[in-house]
Amino acid sequence: MTTLSFNIKALDVNLPTVRSLAEFCALPTLPPYDPKAKLPKAQDLPMMTARRLTVGARLAADLSVRMSKQYQPQAAVFASRHGELERNYHMLQALAQGTDVSPTDFAMSVHNAACGIAAIVAQQNIPISAVAAQENTLWAGLVESASLLSAGYQTVLLVCFDGKIPDFYAPLLPPEAIDYPFAVGLVLTAGSNVQVRLEPSLAKRALDKLPALEVARFLAGSDRELVVQLAGAQLICCKDS
Repeated sequence: MTTLSFNIKALDVNLPTVRSLAEFCALPTLPPYDPKAKLPKAQDLPMMTARRLTVGARLAADLSVRMSKQYQPQAAVFASRHGELERNYHMLQALAQGTDVSPTDFAMSVHNAACGIAAIVAQQNIPISAVAAQENTLWAGLVESASLLSAGYQTVLLVCFDGKIPDFYAPLLPPEAIDYPFAVGLVLTAGSNVQVRLEPSLAKRALDKLPALEVARFLAGSDRELVVQLAGAQLICCKDS
């Protein structure tokens, strides 16, 4: 299997209940999330812009703007399994009920909505990709980022995120599956300090864990290897130090 190699220049997370990487790593489990609770104020998004975004897109865009200001990436990749599922559900619901579709939902229902907003706020004029690959979305984001590094871009920002899945789809989820909005940001440069590969595996998938958050915790910690079980595959991460 292909092994991706790169260096991590910066790492950060953005969660509804946790606002820093250090706070996240200090917690053994994710704090309870109440979808009805008011989100903390966005740190780097204008208030009116933040209000127009779904929770996942807001976390991702806010994190992207913050890291872009600090590290000035030459390219960016946004990886999300569900994207704007919440907005798409609202539109389908409106059509089924014979009511008007929200103009905001219609305009913001595309998969690259979060990266588009982030680029506008940060005034970025750089190549940006939006990818999805079901349970292997994190891997797809890493492949895209590694490809950009191979093409000569010196610094690539990878933002992995997802929002709250609408309650309508809850019966389709396994009982142990975790549904938690999050955003993870990685600033990648060329190198070999971190190696990642995807291998076939028949081991049971860990439905109670989010791969991107598991990798973030691993990269911030002292362990040298991490294995994340996916459906029919395992993501193996190694680091030199």
